[in-house]
Amino acid sequence: MPRKFVILQKDFNLFDLINYVSFYELQCKKVNFNETTLAVASVHVVEASDGMDYEQLKIKSYKHWDLYLHENQCYLGRVFLLLKNDEGVEDFLAIEGEVRDEFFQIGAEVKMALKTLFQPDRINYIAQSNTSPKIHMHLVPRYKDSREFAGIVFKDIRWGSNYAPYDHSFVLEKSILFQIRDAVKKKLS
Repeated sequence: MPRKFVILQKDFNLFDLINYVSFYELQCKKVNFNETTLAVASVHVVEASDGMDYEQLKIKSYKHWDLYLHENQCYLGRVFLLLKNDEGVEDFLAIEGEVRDEFFQIGAEVKMALKTLFQPDRINYIAQSNTSPKIHMHLVPRYKDSREFAGIVFKDIRWGSNYAPYDHSFVLEKSILFQIRDAVKKKLS
């Protein structure tokens, strides 16, 4: 079910907004752009839906972490690890003991699976928690040259730069997302 939220009259940094709209479609009546600011004029009630039940993109569940395929695959094989219980954990650096050990074990396994499947030239690790307060880490494969999977060509247009802002318009059919999910899942079995 779509969530509703209100956008008040406010100026947004364009780069923050680009990250924000990665999961949401904003429907505004009047938008003014300049080089770095997006001004949203007037108040709007906007329905938000990321269009995907992330449980469908779950690759594997571990004792403390769940591994998901990210809905936007402009970086082929992009996944994230979500801490199941982050109560009392301030941020990523506060994870300890068995939880931290399991994270690094999973990270090494996922890295090997992604390298075997897609041969990334590098993997970026991102733990910002800007759009979600839950403790999670993105693993973003980066590619110097194009890769092909399921007949689709994936081109890392930001190679050599920060992964963001990334191409939010890159949308795959669910069947292709499920093929990528299943390929990673099979490598982790």
